[in-house]
Amino acid sequence: MGVSFAFAVARKRSSSPIRTRMMQEPGRLSQEPSIAEEPDLYVHDASDRYDAAVKYFERAGNPRLRWPYGSWGCGNPWLVLLGPSPGASPLKRTFESDPWANHNSVGFGPGACEVRFNEGGERRNRNWHALRLAAFSAVSQRLDPELLQSRLTAIMNLTHENAVCAARGDDIDALRERSCGTFLLPQLAQARPVVLLVLSKAAWVPFERYVRSHGLIREELPPGDHPRPKRNVMHRMLVQLAPDLGFPTAVMQVPVHPSMAFSREVDASAVRVALGPLLAAQS
Repeated sequence: MGVSFAFAVARKRSSSPIRTRMMQEPGRLSQEPSIAEEPDLYVHDASDRYDAAVKYFERAGNPRLRWPYGSWGCGNPWLVLLGPSPGASPLKRTFESDPWANHNSVGFGPGACEVRFNEGGERRNRNWHALRLAAFSAVSQRLDPELLQSRLTAIMNLTHENAVCAARGDDIDALRERSCGTFLLPQLAQARPVVLLVLSKAAWVPFERYVRSHGLIREELPPGDHPRPKRNVMHRMLVQLAPDLGFPTAVMQVPVHPSMAFSREVDASAVRVALGPLLAAQS
């Protein structure tokens, strides 16, 4: 996509070293708090990760990360929801050739935003909420899963160019696979999630192909069971997305996209049940 992911440091009004690190040149990911400096931001336990984010928020004065269009939520997410593209937003065609043109500002703890959509109404938001809550309920949590899902979730996408490339007749699957290395993996290495839920086959196929060809898969579990056999197979694997993270990320394909015919009872329950053994295998 022609976007450089070299991290840059720029001066800001505040002399705080933390605030200075959070700035960046236009068109680039901002530099995240390093795992050496803020290790608790990236621990496996969701409740401890949230507590660390609250302390960091208070100490650093609402620090922000700069993420490209279509990626938003939390800067140190326990859960990342991965789609193939930002969808049918009216902004999509304007910014798909330059995802930094309408970048998002991502925060930590109380400064993070809950994943909600203006388009599609409350039914769509209820589906997404059910999926997030299912992930955080797959293991026992010290803090309320409702709180955790609202402040420790991020959304990312493989690419922002689907519509343009389709018009040109390009191979969209090949584009998505290339974007894993040039676009997505630097973001995931920054966020260091514990769980990555892949929201469709369109996202799963190029992502799985990329991590397999680059030797990032640490273990594969049998697909999760789903009571509706016509749903997508719930593939499960452990992937080392960040080399400095002490555990591999639990990656699973969701049976159906929550913006489509998602069942808050059947599909969300299947995700929760299938994710439990995958999280247990991380240790």
